[in-house]
Order: sequence, then C-alpha cells, then structure tokens
Amino acid sequence: MSLLSDEDKEYLRERFHQELDAEVRLLVFYKSEDCRYCKETVEIAKEVASLSEKIRLEAYEFDKERSMAEELNVRLVPATLIVRNNNYRIRWYGMPSGHEFATYVEDLVSISSNKPRISEMSLREIEKVDRDLYIRVFVTPTCPYCPRMSLMAHQASLANDKISADIIEAIEFPELASRYKVMGVPKTVINEMYRVVGLLPENLFTELLLYASGRIDKPSERLRKVLTEAQLEEEVHEHGHDQ
Repeated sequence: MSLLSDEDKEYLRERFHQELDAEVRLLVFYKSEDCRYCKETVEIAKEVASLSEKIRLEAYEFDKERSMAEELNVRLVPATLIVRNNNYRIRWYGMPSGHEFATYVEDLVSISSNKPRISEMSLREIEKVDRDLYIRVFVTPTCPYCPRMSLMAHQASLANDKISADIIEAIEFPELASRYKVMGVPKTVINEMYRVVGLLPENLFTELLLYASGRIDKPSERLRKVLTEAQLEEEVHEHGHDQ
C-alpha cells in the first residue's frame, strides 16, 4: 500500500521537476527486525525517489553495513541521510511523517540546489562559525512548530561544514528523549551544553549558534531567557523522576 496519495505524488513530481538541481542521495539505514518504523521509512524513501531521476535511494541493512554506519556516525535506525557532494552532516532518525514530511521535502530541494533557505543576513552570520557544532532537534510528527526548527538546523548545516544536524523523532527513541529530558518539542541541543525548548525565530537561532561556537561572548537578554527556561524545565523533569 502506498504511503503517499496520488495527489501528493503528482505535486512532488512537478515540484522536483522544477526545483531539483543536482542529484541527491537518500541513504537509509534499517533493520529487518526489532525496528518498528524501518519498513515504512524505507518505503517513504522509495516512493519519493521514484518521483525524480535526480533522487537516488541507497538502502543499507544496519547489521550488515556496520562499518559504513560507524564511519558516517549512524548509531540508530531507522536513519536517513540526505547527501550531496559527500556532505553527510544532515541526518534524520525516525520516520519522516506527519508535519515533518514537509521538512524532508524542503531538505531535498535545498540540498539539491545547495542553497540554504535562510536569510542572507543569517547566512553571513552562520558562515562565521569556526568550531564544530553538533545539533540535535527532538521532534514529534504532530508538532506544528517542529518542522521550522528542524529545517533551520539542517539549513545551518548546509551553510557551514562545521555544523552537523540530526532530527530525532522523540517518540521512536524514548530512551534518548529521556536522556535529554525532552518534555516538550521541539527541543534543540547543541554540543550537549546549550538547550532550548520551542521554536526560535531565525535571528535568535543564529545568535544561539554564534554563542555556542564562541563567536559571541555574551547572549542577549532574550537568548538568556530561553536558555534559562530550558534549564528550569530540565530541573522539573529531574525532580519529577526523583519523587
């Protein structure tokens, strides 16, 4: 049974025809057993890849390709990497469904064109990042604010090769979500240290990247507030588990 409707396929086929530039690769790592959404994640990739000759699907069984997975820093399944020009820094963990499917499509288009979908001002600032940043964005399929945060993280990675960004479906990976004290989504974690909850405006997200990379020494009052709010939420999470 197809996961995409005929109407969706026609829309995507036309959009890909008009907007895809260079070939992009969809690398999907899956397990045949003990993986609830692996089959569906591979099927989504197959259906999407069938809509354009510029999308090439490569599906790898995780247990048989462990060396490759380790080389690409893939630790969980299902995992999807959207790749152009050997840029393996843009990753999904979990099934890209619900609201997040829109981000999946936007990633394909922007990566194919190699044009980050952020403002010129933000792009200039993000290009200043000169230290490695590792972004995790925890999401759920029903969250209406998650796609924008996911997209900004992936676009930042596209803009600067010092930045890697993983989108993680929190419900599919509850142990990881618990480890990072995910009580609300989107939750964004940078280099294990800097954590924010909720959708940030692009300019504030850009400031967060600059602050996390040491390009600015002192956060604005607004950024300090969102960082403090996330810290307080984590303390509530810990207190709840201690009771």
